[in-house]
Amino acid sequence: MSRECGDCTACCEGWLADADLGMHPSKACPNLQGGRCAIYADRPEQPCRNFYCLWVKMPSLPEAMRPDRCGVIAWVVGEGGDAALMLSPIGSDVPSALIHSFSDLVAPIRMPLIYESRLENRDGFVGVNRFRLDAPTYDTPRPVSRERTP
Repeated sequence: MSRECGDCTACCEGWLADADLGMHPSKACPNLQGGRCAIYADRPEQPCRNFYCLWVKMPSLPEAMRPDRCGVIAWVVGEGGDAALMLSPIGSDVPSALIHSFSDLVAPIRMPLIYESRLENRDGFVGVNRFRLDAPTYDTPRPVSRERTP
């Protein structure tokens, strides 16, 4: 079961980068017109139809966690055992209270939590390692490499 986006267009506003649509934090999707998707019925599979917005897909999340209301787009990347919860800020950084809230949400299923930072003194993505079975528990976030190992 899922719910509708409603008036939320955070994923279309450029906070999530997509080269095919030319989106990045300072440039929204060209199909976002008047606060709505002009091609919604015919939107592409990638990135639109296949996007896994946690708020849409998980109706148990409160209304206050809708991306345009809380300032964070929570989405699932990967599949199965490789899945992780990604937090992308609407703005420069993910508020620490939301990192803790989402961390508590995924802790029981040991899903990694990765969050993006756009602050000048940080580079890219940061993760919380407490979900790795072979890693010690950390009270503070540790950097996560952008590169995947084969």
